[in-house]
Parts: sequence; C-alpha cells; structure tokens
Amino acid sequence: MHNNQVRMISPITSAIPPHSRIPQTSIHAHPYIPYRVVITAVCLLAAWLVLHPASGVAATDQPQYSITTEHTEEASPLGGCTLDMDKPVFSHSSAEVAAAMNGAVDALYYYMEIKSCQGYVDDTSCMSCRSLTEVWYTATPVSAELLSLDFWFDVYSGGAHPVATRRALNFNTETGQVLQLVDLLEPGWESALSPLIESRLQEGYGQVNFREVTPSQFLLTPDGLVVFFNPYEIASYAQGLPEALLTWEELAP
Repeated sequence: MHNNQVRMISPITSAIPPHSRIPQTSIHAHPYIPYRVVITAVCLLAAWLVLHPASGVAATDQPQYSITTEHTEEASPLGGCTLDMDKPVFSHSSAEVAAAMNGAVDALYYYMEIKSCQGYVDDTSCMSCRSLTEVWYTATPVSAELLSLDFWFDVYSGGAHPVATRRALNFNTETGQVLQLVDLLEPGWESALSPLIESRLQEGYGQVNFREVTPSQFLLTPDGLVVFFNPYEIASYAQGLPEALLTWEELAP
C-alpha cells in the first residue's frame, strides 16, 4: 500500500449483489379437503409472497432502467462526414432521470460529431476531403447505482490510419448525475493517484509523458478504477490508447 492513500467518499460494490432465493413452501392437501380450497390457499400464498418479498429480494421501488442501442448511418449535416454510430438510449422509471442520462449522451455525440466532421467538404470525388466516423460503446453495470459507458469514436479521413478517441460517461443511475473523480474520491486525490498511475503506465507502456489525470477520462469496473488516455496525449500513436487500472484494494482507506 502506498503512503498516500486514496479514500473513497462512499464504498462501491464490485458487482450487483445476487438476489437471495424465496424460501420454498410445500403444501400437502389433506385427502378430505376439497381441491378448490387448496387452490385458493395456494393463490393467496403466492399473492402474499409478491407483496411481502423475502429478505434480500430487490424491492419494486428500486430505480429501474434499461438500455437500447440506436444505430444511425447517415451523412452529417455539419460537413463532408459520414456517420456510422451506435448510441445508447435510456429508459428509466423516472422520466426526469432518463432525460438527464440521454441528454448527457446526446451532448457527447454532438461534440464528437463537430470535432470529427467540421473542416471536411461534401465532395465524394475527394477522399481526403471527407471523413468516416464510426462510434460504438460498451456498458458496464458496476453496482445497483453505478453504470459506466465506454465510447470509441474512430475517424478515418483517407490517411495512413484512422484516429481513435475514447470517451466515458459514469452515471449514478438513481439520479442521472454524470460522475467525476471528485464525486468519488476525497480531496487530495490528485497527489495520491498520480504516483500510482505513473507507475502502472510505465509497467505496461514503458516511458510515457504523464503529467496529470483528466477528471472525466476514467471508467468504473468490477476490478477497480481505469484511467485512460487518448493517442498522443502521453505516448506515441504506436503505443495505442494507454490505460491504468487501480484496484479497489489500492483505493481503499
């Protein structure tokens, strides 16, 4: 353990805890009891179990959300850019929370579309004048209240290779808030995290030009906190998109 320890503001579980099973109930009908009475008793018992779940079973008032993928292939109105995108769309038991989460995703996609497409012209005869932007994502539920979305924006404009950009959104799924590192770690986290990150990067990538952490460039996973960097930020293009995993044990008080 390093001398400079990082304290979590609140504990983060490594996975959604499994539901415990409802105890099995056996009903033995007496041969002289009419079968209609037995059926009625079973129905009443089933209704009671639904209304009074056993300890460990998730309550029905827990915030519920789901994700569907919206696929788009179209020419961008911002310039000579073709978009091939997968985008997450949230449904939530709270319409307000769903709007907040979808709004954050839309804002990220719009920003990346501007960054990828502006400056190119709509000329199909000129490959270097156009670009193709492909977008995909992965979603990782970390706990019942935490969700990480890992986005990859791959832009190709006719050069030697495409340029990838990685972005992340970490949500509190109860409130729809986009979380930053300052929301998860106690004050002073920068000085405590930097030596850990630099050491982990040097182990995996050799010499890097690491200076500071970008507060939004991180993911929450069952194994720990992943801090990532885009091409050319701290290393050459050949070194890819460096990342450093800090385990929950390392981040514990």
